[in-house]
Amino acid sequence: HVKIIGTAVNNAHARGVVVRWIYDGSSSNTGLSAVTWTTNVNKLASPVASGYIMHNKFMVIDANSSNATDAFLWTGSFDWSDQQMGSDYNNMVIVQDQAVAQAYLAQFNQMWGGTGPTPVTASEKFGTAKLTSTTTSFTVNGTPIQVYFSPKDSPESMLLSTINSANNELAFGIYTFTDNTVANAIKTKYTGGVSAFGIMDQYSNTYTPYTTLTTAMGANVKEYTGSYIYHNIMMVVDYLHSSSDPQVFTGSYNWTSAGANSNDENMIVIHDAVIANQYYQSLCKNFTDVGGAACVATTGVENFDFGQQQYAVYPNPCKNNFTVNVKDNGDVLKVKVINVIGQVIKEIEANASNELQVDLQSQPSGI
Repeated sequence: HVKIIGTAVNNAHARGVVVRWIYDGSSSNTGLSAVTWTTNVNKLASPVASGYIMHNKFMVIDANSSNATDAFLWTGSFDWSDQQMGSDYNNMVIVQDQAVAQAYLAQFNQMWGGTGPTPVTASEKFGTAKLTSTTTSFTVNGTPIQVYFSPKDSPESMLLSTINSANNELAFGIYTFTDNTVANAIKTKYTGGVSAFGIMDQYSNTYTPYTTLTTAMGANVKEYTGSYIYHNIMMVVDYLHSSSDPQVFTGSYNWTSAGANSNDENMIVIHDAVIANQYYQSLCKNFTDVGGAACVATTGVENFDFGQQQYAVYPNPCKNNFTVNVKDNGDVLKVKVINVIGQVIKEIEANASNELQVDLQSQPSGI
């Protein structure tokens, strides 16, 4: 798997893509030698210092393209290793938005020391030497998103903000958890009546947050003790109440003092009912995998809490077919499916119905 990534990078360079790669200088990074790297693929090791790692896992594609739809951000908890790909628990987010991609690119350029293909050693900024982000809030296709970077953007306070916003439900999955301020915020919500459950990797069972939360929440906190690692990093709130600002907080930031105050980390907060529900469903599966009780079922479509929305589309993304459900007002429901180049590939309608199933099995793969 690692060789596949290296080969893809070399192939990108061969077709004229400028490739820049920053890796954690304190790790072995054996994948970098798994293939014969093109000499013009520039790589930069982060500084090696006590209490610091370059813990980011993100990739930015075509952030400055003249076509804004070319820009992509890829981020999450996932390290690029064979075990992470095949065995460990992880989560990833892909955002197609130029402004968000440029925010991550600006962070990369601080560490790189410039915008060119070659790093500028005299200008490189890592960890506490970096600057605070100037823009952290974005709207992507109507969805509010915040982006933060450690250590200058106060990640602990941002995580606490997400936790404290929970009015109904809260769920989390985390690998390294040593920050008891965060644990106490979760405890306060739980003891105050918010429904909550969570999973912690066995790596964290000797730290204070594990004791704080297992004492308060009992069987609602489970420890992963399997042969691999529970490497997810995610907090999800109000996933069953779409009118209560459902949020997903994820990225590379483990809930530790180093993660908040010295490491290079990134985090993204997504305010979206559907995405929050997807994370909830994944956490539910993880929770039952480690012996937890079955989660509360997701709200049925017939009782869908639309909040401020007028419609629901699910599943999203879909493979072969999807459903559109709207607030019932007796009108004719019409659905058009348009591909990425603007062609209408499907058109369907139903009289006096609040639901339509749209079958795309006959269509070729694509967006």
